[in-house]
This record gives sequence, C-alpha cells and structure tokens, in this order.
Amino acid sequence: MHVSYIVYTNNTVANALILLFKETCDSFGIDFHAKVILSPSFNNIEIFTALLNLLENAIDAEKEIPEDDRYINLEIILTARNLSIIVQNRTNQSILQNNADLKTTKLQKELHGYGLRSVRQITQKYNGFVDISKQDNIFSVHMLVAISDSKYNLQ
Repeated sequence: MHVSYIVYTNNTVANALILLFKETCDSFGIDFHAKVILSPSFNNIEIFTALLNLLENAIDAEKEIPEDDRYINLEIILTARNLSIIVQNRTNQSILQNNADLKTTKLQKELHGYGLRSVRQITQKYNGFVDISKQDNIFSVHMLVAISDSKYNLQ
C-alpha cells in the first residue's frame, strides 16, 4: 500500500484521517479535494467521528457515479466562534426527492443507517445544525457547531 504524505492541516489526527480517506478515494478513482483550517490542539473525538461518517457516506455514494466523474470536496474551517465542516460529492440522482429522510438503501438495513443520524446527534449536542442540500449534481452536507464552550474540547 502506498501512502502519500500531504499536509492538509497541522492537526495530526485530522491530517491522518484525511490522508486515509484520500488514499481510499484514490483507490476508487475519486477526485478528492480538501481545504482545512484547524487548530493543532483540536481533539474532539465526537466531531472526528462525525467527519468519518460524512466522508464514508460520500465515498459510498461516489462508487455509484461513473469513474470519470467521481468527486469529493471537504472543507473544515475553525474560527473563534464556529467549526464548519462541509462534505460535497457528485450524485446522479435526486436523492432528496427520492429519499427525503435519507434512510439507508443498503441491503442489510440493521447494520447501516447510523452515520447521518449520529452526525445530527453530535451537532445537536454542540448547539449546531446540519444542512443537507443538492444543487445540480452536487450533494452537500454542512455541519456547523458553536465552539464557545471549552469543556467540549472544541478549540
């Protein structure tokens, strides 16, 4: 296995997760882009779990797209007041029209369908919101949480 070393952020945990997903994207022919502004000291495991869920969902969705059109964009921006995570991927269907509740379409439903639910729960815990949208052929999930409370390790 070939692992490239790209520094997306000086946060070592986030950088390791992003590199893992970059390698996975490469193996499936997915064009992966990331913009990350994150403090090296940021260490909230729940937020990292939400990020993992969002990226796993995006990769699963991209496997259904023709290989020459596969694309994932990740943006993580930490400011003095908020943490914003945006994951975008291409889609060739009207996901929100065909499956408004975004329930899993995988065969073993008892083993799947927890990712987006956990993203919503984590976001709610940190007084944030999740916005899910589709414009043209881009599916987008935007997670925004407040970072004002240091007891949550959000700085």
